[in-house]
Amino acid sequence: PNVDWLYSSILAVANASAMAATIAADTFMTADENVLKTHILDHLKTVVPEANIARQYEYRGNSGNVWKLDFAVIRERILLVKGVTPHRNSVNANYATFSDIGELPNLARFSVFDRRLKSEDQSLVGRVASLVPLGSVVAGAERELIRSAQ
Repeated sequence: PNVDWLYSSILAVANASAMAATIAADTFMTADENVLKTHILDHLKTVVPEANIARQYEYRGNSGNVWKLDFAVIRERILLVKGVTPHRNSVNANYATFSDIGELPNLARFSVFDRRLKSEDQSLVGRVASLVPLGSVVAGAERELIRSAQ
């Protein structure tokens, strides 16, 4: 008999739908990133022994924040590796992480992708890290590790 409840009901359904869509997108993005991380690790293992590859490596940035990177190969020169997918959160996470870490002479920063990023995302991430296609991880890692030996 009273329509006052109708607006609240519509909002409740809309909020539930938005939450379900967010959860589904996050689940897809996480699965996508996990597959990429597995491939990155497989490629890195062809360059260095697995014992030399740190997973979920923590590195303190210039702000004091501790960032988690997917992998690090630690020698005289440190190679920090983080996968990036064409999802906004992944791009933003890579930019924030590598921007805060900054450039150091003994540090190489790789954002590895297996699917093309939008040109504006490439430009953004490319300012703070080397954008490396998955197929070039081996060559890029070898190049960086040779630089550390020189």
